[in-house]
Amino acid sequence: MGVRGLTKHLLPYAEWKVLGNPAEGQSRSPYHEGTNVVIDGPSDRIYFDGFLPEHKIDTRQERLEKSITELFDFRASHPNGFPSLPLTLSTSAANNAQVDSAFSLQAILRDNPQSLTSRNLPSPPFIVPAVIHALRASEFKCSVDLVPGEADPYCAARASVIRGVIFTADSDLLIHDSGPGGSVVLLDHIQLEAQVENGTTLRAPIFEPGKISQKLGIGSDVQALQNLAYLLQEVPGISFHQALQKVRSRKDRGVELAHEPFHLVNATNQTLARHEAALFDDDHLRYFRLHGQHLDPRLAEICLQLHLKVKPMEHAMYLPVLLEDPARASAWEVSVPFRHLAYTYLIHRSSCGSMQSKIYEYRRKGQRLVQNPLSTSSSEERNVLNEAFIVCDQLGAVHSAFNNIHPTILRWRYVAARYVLDWYDSEAKTLPSVETVMHIIMGKGKSKWSWDGIHFAAQIDGVLYSVHMIRQVLQYLHIVPSEWETSCNVDGFASSAMGIAQILKDLPVFEKLLLSTRETRWLSDSSRYVMPGQELRKRLFPVS
Repeated sequence: MGVRGLTKHLLPYAEWKVLGNPAEGQSRSPYHEGTNVVIDGPSDRIYFDGFLPEHKIDTRQERLEKSITELFDFRASHPNGFPSLPLTLSTSAANNAQVDSAFSLQAILRDNPQSLTSRNLPSPPFIVPAVIHALRASEFKCSVDLVPGEADPYCAARASVIRGVIFTADSDLLIHDSGPGGSVVLLDHIQLEAQVENGTTLRAPIFEPGKISQKLGIGSDVQALQNLAYLLQEVPGISFHQALQKVRSRKDRGVELAHEPFHLVNATNQTLARHEAALFDDDHLRYFRLHGQHLDPRLAEICLQLHLKVKPMEHAMYLPVLLEDPARASAWEVSVPFRHLAYTYLIHRSSCGSMQSKIYEYRRKGQRLVQNPLSTSSSEERNVLNEAFIVCDQLGAVHSAFNNIHPTILRWRYVAARYVLDWYDSEAKTLPSVETVMHIIMGKGKSKWSWDGIHFAAQIDGVLYSVHMIRQVLQYLHIVPSEWETSCNVDGFASSAMGIAQILKDLPVFEKLLLSTRETRWLSDSSRYVMPGQELRKRLFPVS
């Protein structure tokens, strides 16, 4: 999340080196082939946050509020709709080549790192779970670790053991103790050095904390950099030169700065294990390690919150800001029943019937980030159970209406669209046109999207994500009806859980449901996926 100005001031003291295999005629650097790599976010380990500490709550909320502001600013600058993307998603060879080249290494490492998140839009809301799943389906699957904490200290502890290089976008890692052989590469500083015949050569500044401290004249250990970072972070208006002089003078007198240490900046594998043991119940931590690795990090955090030894003030879910029309109610509103059901199963199974917890969802309301409590208390257990059966019946009915649609990616996009359209009908809202609905379901581009269409697409994404949450919870709990009934003695929850699990059997992985470029081309190539107009209207649109 970064210390103000630290990267800019330390960059002159970093050492630029070549990454990867050297081109013919180049000398081999220590950072060429064979180096161990740790990634925050081909490597030794790739770590992802599974649980953020309480002191990061303010930062997290500030980021979401910033995304809301960006969305409103974008809406104000495009009042008549969303301009088409610069890439057309048609199936011609030329356009396919255009799409591929736009997401090439060269494009990603352009001088302007924002080029692919064009027009000041908020960050893609589902990029992290999509990346985790892609890695778990790749040759790197054994390297991925969703940790029960913030990823930074795990990266540093691992780099210290293997004398490795940490690749990260977070400058906080510049002040973590990664050991005498550990170092850091910031992803947004990687550059193309040259285009050579056998591949691309990359260069990056290598930040080695001990060496940088020596060059700054403040010692040779990472503690000096931590003192410097503390002053920059906590002292209003202080310049880098002033902070540096303060650290130097105290070092000369043999006096350390008296301040609260940054969170786990000097962690080792042993201290991390003790930290985990202090936070979580041992049995549940082992269960998370075994069964929680497939979870979206947001859901993983809820699972871990439920088993903290010291109960938090609230169990909080921070929903990302969708690409939606900010002049309307949040696109997440439509899919509340699905997420409520996911939380209910999770809390009920965790507490075996006591159900005294609430989940507080943080999501956009107008121009603000607001807290929305979803109750699962025992006093409302019968209402929650009734709602579970209603949701199960609704989803089953809509799913059965499209069970002959193939592939399953398209089937579930039809299911989500129909659910949203039913909600529109129940709220007496104007239904979008058949053409708009079909373009959104199929992922086809248009010259310009209206804000009506943009919001409808966001609502579909919200439904698909929320249904995906239910499946992840059921997988995490490893629900077997006999075990549930024996341990909690509530047949209704077991029955509804198994019913909805049956419906979700053919649900594709979430990122495929969002239709990447590849899936869009595949669907667009196949006319057999287009239903006749009258049949489409009959199945897709509610009869008022």
